[in-house]
Amino acid sequence: MRTYARISLGKDSSGRPLEVNARTKQMLDAAETELGAPLTIVQGSYRAGSGAVASAATHDGGGVVDIRTWDLPTRGLNVVDVVRALREVGFVAWYRTKAQGFDPHIHAVAIGDKQLHPQAAAQVAAYRKGRNGLASNGPDDGPQVKIRTWEQTQTPEVSLHFMRNAWEKDRNRKTGLHPIQTRRVQRALGFQLRTGRWGKATRARFGDGGPTEDTLRALGRGKFRVVA
Repeated sequence: MRTYARISLGKDSSGRPLEVNARTKQMLDAAETELGAPLTIVQGSYRAGSGAVASAATHDGGGVVDIRTWDLPTRGLNVVDVVRALREVGFVAWYRTKAQGFDPHIHAVAIGDKQLHPQAAAQVAAYRKGRNGLASNGPDDGPQVKIRTWEQTQTPEVSLHFMRNAWEKDRNRKTGLHPIQTRRVQRALGFQLRTGRWGKATRARFGDGGPTEDTLRALGRGKFRVVA
């Protein structure tokens, strides 16, 4: 399917047509996979002339969705984890609150989407500067992750340098791997619970003394390209 082909997801919570492009749908699917639970979209993309007034045209183009938050606890989720997962797959994501003048929801903008409305693109620029994307230009209030596009998170490459360094540490420290890549390594190594953190269990499974032949074969099955 073409990257920016429009996909109908039925109706949103207000009964309006719910559309996103293929790239946005892939990103949402990836976030749901990492969270282990579905998300409910309350407003999609391409809403020119019929979007919520408070959205200020950000939904008029592609790459933008709003996600329901009041029912997250029923799915075993919380706002911070959902915002983090969305950011990790390449969205700008913020929790919008009553205090900010919104019905509570998570607002997500796909970084690098070629069909973003200028207002949405301005929010991406604000996010890169550590701001909240609102007229107040307040500080970003979400969890901090490495800013990457969807395409950058998909790089099927694992660095032995980072993994060796991680194994050698006596305590859990950052490896330089994106959390999504770390979870993919954990999946390839057979972990049931994939935390995205390179801790003791991952180091132990990775191999006593460094990467073993079994480890490299497992990573190969996980479709990684292992580099020096």
